[in-house]
Amino acid sequence: AIHSNIQGDRYVVEYIQGPEGIPKPGSVFDFNESYCIHTYLSNAPTGFHHVSNSEIASHPCYKTFQLEAYLGSPVFVNHERYGTLNFSSPEPRDRPFSEKEFVLIQLFAQWIGNEMARTTSERQLSQFKTTLDRTRDCVFMFDPDSLRFFYVNQGATDQVGYSNQELLTMTAVDITPEFIYEQFATMIEPLISGENKSLVFETAHRHKNGKHMPVDIFLQYVEPDNETPRFVALVRDITERKRMENMKNDFVSTVSHELRTPLTSIHGSIALITGGATGELPAAVMEMLNIAHKNTERLLLLVNDILDLQKIESGKLDFNFRYIDVRNFLEQAIKGNEGFANENNVTLNLLCKHKG
Repeated sequence: AIHSNIQGDRYVVEYIQGPEGIPKPGSVFDFNESYCIHTYLSNAPTGFHHVSNSEIASHPCYKTFQLEAYLGSPVFVNHERYGTLNFSSPEPRDRPFSEKEFVLIQLFAQWIGNEMARTTSERQLSQFKTTLDRTRDCVFMFDPDSLRFFYVNQGATDQVGYSNQELLTMTAVDITPEFIYEQFATMIEPLISGENKSLVFETAHRHKNGKHMPVDIFLQYVEPDNETPRFVALVRDITERKRMENMKNDFVSTVSHELRTPLTSIHGSIALITGGATGELPAAVMEMLNIAHKNTERLLLLVNDILDLQKIESGKLDFNFRYIDVRNFLEQAIKGNEGFANENNVTLNLLCKHKG
């Protein structure tokens, strides 16, 4: 009895039972020189009851092993041909194989294929679960109606401090203090209805010790075929990211305020000079001071813009859109950069084309 795996032209013995001297598991033969080539080509149970008196008497397998009787059936795993199940003997049979015997070996082959598929599926599922359990990000799966968890990985239990058994008695709302059931149900309704495919949002999770931590959540509604729909949430602790953002904001705020103080002083001093507080100045000097005055204004506006970026990020900045004179704006830009351009032997020209 042999259970084989066919790999191209390779006939690999995976399991074998018989008298001493038979090939060992793992032995490899030329598939084309085995009786199983006929089983594979017919894609159905095949048998030879007396090979030396048949049309395959010159078959390489007979010449090598002197096997007179053979009965084999293809083995399918997940609807794909995997190999064969076959029985052989050096003794011929006195009659051809019956239909019942063909059916019986086919049933054996189907049973083996089904068991292999089940084992493979269980192994793949186990590998998937092990991988999911050990991923760094937290994975929560919960019921759409009750919001009760039915799967959490190791990352999830580490993040919120509850054991796996404890979390499986809790709901998504229990660890998300920002929401009550009605709010959460309203938020996820577009996912259930199919209006949205996924939802990404920031909130906070409550640890078992009462501490709150900022998290980023990717939430998706999954409807597998022939299975109960569920929500899958991938959750990442963003405490470190928030800390870095706060450090950046503090740095920008500090630098901006430190720049604004001397710039305001310089701007005020130049304004006093150009306003005549120190007496009348030559026209060339006044022109240069006016340029310096305008540039300090630009720097102050730039500092204010940097501070406004923080307001934009927090959604606290109101925009007031208005039309400006582009020509006047460009003329100021040229005057402000003429000094630097002259140092590099560059000439700046403004070309305006009027329509109509």
